[in-house]
Amino acid sequence: MDADEVFEVIGEFGWQQKKYFLFAGMIGGIYTSGQLLQIIFTGASPTFVCYGHAGEAFNNTCFFDNKPESCKRLVYTSEFTSMATEWDLICSQAYQIKAVQSVFMAGVLIGAWLFGQISDKIGRYKTMLLTHVGLLSFSTFGGFVPNIQLHAVCRFMAGVNQGGIGMIVYVWLTEMIAWVQVFFSLGIGFHAFLAFLLPNWRQFTAVCSLWGLVLIIPFFWIQESPRWLLIHGHSLEAKRVLQLIAEGNGTAHRLPENWDLRENNRGSKKKHGASVLFKHKILRKQLVIQLFSWSTNSLLYYALTLAAGSLAGNIYLNTTLSGFIELPSILITTCLLDWLGRRWSLCGFMIFGGFTCIIIQILSTGEEMNGFQVALALLGKMSITASFTVIYVYSTELLPTVIRNLGLGILSSAARIGGILSSFISLLDDVYPLLQYTILGFFAIVAGIFNTWLPETLGKPLPEDIDDIRDYNEPSPTHVETHQLLPLEPQNLLVEDEEETSSEKEFNLEETMSILKTR
Repeated sequence: MDADEVFEVIGEFGWQQKKYFLFAGMIGGIYTSGQLLQIIFTGASPTFVCYGHAGEAFNNTCFFDNKPESCKRLVYTSEFTSMATEWDLICSQAYQIKAVQSVFMAGVLIGAWLFGQISDKIGRYKTMLLTHVGLLSFSTFGGFVPNIQLHAVCRFMAGVNQGGIGMIVYVWLTEMIAWVQVFFSLGIGFHAFLAFLLPNWRQFTAVCSLWGLVLIIPFFWIQESPRWLLIHGHSLEAKRVLQLIAEGNGTAHRLPENWDLRENNRGSKKKHGASVLFKHKILRKQLVIQLFSWSTNSLLYYALTLAAGSLAGNIYLNTTLSGFIELPSILITTCLLDWLGRRWSLCGFMIFGGFTCIIIQILSTGEEMNGFQVALALLGKMSITASFTVIYVYSTELLPTVIRNLGLGILSSAARIGGILSSFISLLDDVYPLLQYTILGFFAIVAGIFNTWLPETLGKPLPEDIDDIRDYNEPSPTHVETHQLLPLEPQNLLVEDEEETSSEKEFNLEETMSILKTR
């Protein structure tokens, strides 16, 4: 029996796999969400009073940037502490906090690529344990360093390890990729509540990191990927793991009394390099549009999430709502994908989200946002979360099988670049109040319009080779089984090069780059 046949017998999502799924969601969604977005609280901008030499008091006035002698004493009046209050990173020095988050995102980009190769060598289990301990350690150290420079170094290393965790979790949750968002959204609310209980940024950082020690316990009972073991020649160990899964599922009795595990060898198919994406006219056009869309989606998602901390009202409540508002997007996308199709769903979400952002500034009466503007910001966050889910499904179905992982890797890298830039977009508000929302809205609307030039994939078979993409310019068949969002079929996400074995489909070097999409 090969691995696929064994899973058909013992169950592809039994009780044992559900435990793995829960653990992966905890470590790759709830825990990492706190790491990714802790800057909202650790770098929160405080209110302050500047006392002049004559005793006059100036509230939240940054004139001392040009005339430092005008501010004799600086007093912070916020109820919380942050890096800004400890190291005076306000006004002209506030960019350093933005840089810390960008450095973290750069680490995520590098870590997914680096640990993708490492996991191919040492396995998924060891890589996840290594990166989790690394993330926990560097994040904890970052809460005790004496200056912003060392903190940035720790955040970069934490980002590298988070990129590795994201890679492994993506592989585990391939068939239910949309549910990663559920864990992540819940994690945002959980860490906002944690920050409310711990207003001291160093205490929050420590607890936010150290509760990950609890997640080390499941490593004593989870197992290495049987597919990885099989393709690396450890067939006996792979058989043992499959036997344990069968026992955990209560289906061990379904296996033959004496069964052997073998690789599932397949035929061959011509592979293509990255150059074909740019040489082929149709592919080049589609790739350029998707590159812009992925980077824009990431830019808006992280910018709107980070902006939740500066919305009018309570920072903790706003951040919690920013996370929980993502939950309806899963239901909405599930309903609309097979009704409107991929193209119009994506365009609609991006354009609608863009307009909500632009309206925020149109209704502006000053630097502070009113309740209606806050609601618009949250609505924009929900829309862009939905478009982020759609674009992954859409791009997966647009790319031919022979270059699907490679293409997704390139697109995912573009998304990381958008995440890096998202930290600095808020600085536009220093030029003009709420200007960042207009710029974000403009990019979202333009990206939405560009996607109208892409073909619809609903009701069409996945393109296998380069020539198959021409079929997308033809009308859809009247009766074709459509692809569902939840759960996504594995073959919709993984390259099915016939030169690879079915075990190799689970993971390869190119596939590691596609992990970068994960938060």
